[in-house]
Amino acid sequence: MMPRSVQLLLLTALVSLFLLGAGPARAENGVGGSTEGKQGADASSRSDHRPNLDAATEAVVERTNAFRHKQNLAPLEVDADLTRTAQHFARYMAKTGRYGHRLNGSGPAERAGSHGYDYCIIAENIGRQFDSRGFSTERLVSGFVEGWKKSPGHRKNMVAPNVTEIGVGIARSEDSGYYYAVQLFGRPRSAMFSFELKNETDTTVDYSVGDESFRLPPRYRRTHRLCQPEPVRVEWSSERETATRNPRGGEAYRIVRGDDGRFQLQGR
Repeated sequence: MMPRSVQLLLLTALVSLFLLGAGPARAENGVGGSTEGKQGADASSRSDHRPNLDAATEAVVERTNAFRHKQNLAPLEVDADLTRTAQHFARYMAKTGRYGHRLNGSGPAERAGSHGYDYCIIAENIGRQFDSRGFSTERLVSGFVEGWKKSPGHRKNMVAPNVTEIGVGIARSEDSGYYYAVQLFGRPRSAMFSFELKNETDTTVDYSVGDESFRLPPRYRRTHRLCQPEPVRVEWSSERETATRNPRGGEAYRIVRGDDGRFQLQGR
């Protein structure tokens, strides 16, 4: 079940509702689960107090980067394709009243790809708010950002260390008065990590990268390209020994035999 944060405030003749949904980041394919929430409120009591949605989307980006800065993480760059994707999906939810990460058979990764984003990692936060009194720009932004920060799944996306870009969209439903927000995080395929492993011995070597296992024949080399860093573990079954490295990109490792005849994993 996807994480959801719900806050309901009932006042005399006033109704407020805030619902969230988060889709976690995945290397190579972005996925999201649906989060269904209660819809509907008395439209007759709504005011015409409208926020500036362009300013709101910029503020969401700024506050997300400020939050990342506090976690000692690099700021995210605004990407045009991710922004178009987020805006399109926010408007779609506002127009249809549908709410969730996977609608019409497509999820965050498919939507980003259809708008031209060649992704390596995709993560998505969504949310919606309603208040019969209307919203100022500040209160709308604060509601979305603070709600995401307090929800573990959304917070995880906001402080994901390996995403580099962001796109935000906010739209209002003219029928229900709900405001829908979409926050997309991405790392493009062009920014994949890579490292090389070369077997300079006369023995086939077993090794793993993350959860995947491989075999490297004698005198072979192989380059791995990853969406996010994964530990590399080389095994020498005959010696019952292993060596582990944690490449961050650009490393070249050599499997050799030392002067004592034992296997070694060397590299910069």
